[in-house]
Amino acid sequence: MDVGSGYGVKVILARHRVVTASGELDLVTAEDLRFDLLGGIRAGGGAMGAAGRGLVVDLLEVTFMDCAPLGVLCSARARAEHSGGWLRLVYAQDRITRLLTVTGLRGQFPRHATVADALANRPAEPVTGGSALR
Repeated sequence: MDVGSGYGVKVILARHRVVTASGELDLVTAEDLRFDLLGGIRAGGGAMGAAGRGLVVDLLEVTFMDCAPLGVLCSARARAEHSGGWLRLVYAQDRITRLLTVTGLRGQFPRHATVADALANRPAEPVTGGSALR
């Protein structure tokens, strides 16, 4: 991993994966994230999009995130949903909330406070489709 970033992957209940990112998510590390979310080989085996499989992306330890990983997250979400699964984000950083808001993606990626909340689909705040800054 580059620029102080790293990932960890674990299987939850043999049906769901949790990808934990840390450090910086930017143009340099977006390809690593793409591989872990869409490739599935280094990320713990099996196709990410297996029917009914969920994917949680834990961003709590991310120190910086620009727009580069957003395309990766959108692609992984689309693949998961196409296969009958889902993708949920765990984050608390205001800068990630702002990034998702200004790009119009906040409604597609509601914030979950913990991995357990994401697995149970308990968003930390009401889901809104608007893109206005709050």
